[in-house]
Amino acid sequence: DAGAGDDADADADGGLGAILGVARYNVQQRCECDALWEGEACNVPICPDLDGVQCSGRGACDETDDVPACICNATWSGEICETPKCDGVLNNCNGNGACSCAR
Repeated sequence: DAGAGDDADADADGGLGAILGVARYNVQQRCECDALWEGEACNVPICPDLDGVQCSGRGACDETDDVPACICNATWSGEICETPKCDGVLNNCNGNGACSCAR
């Protein structure tokens, strides 16, 4: 059989095709990323967002301990950098109000 000989000749170098007894094919590979990752090689972290903007636009996404998380700018805190810090210190207004920083 000419086809079987061609497969054997193509894998004469002892590659995986020779071991499996199949011809080599060009295979397009593509990563299917987990929920918190994106990119061609699933190496770009996806952080929590507010209205589609990662870290509310007030921080940077970092892959701390292999879990994407927001690292907030100095004047913001919270999971998505949604809570303002007044004077750089988290201000809870003694539990009697809400912090709102004038800019």
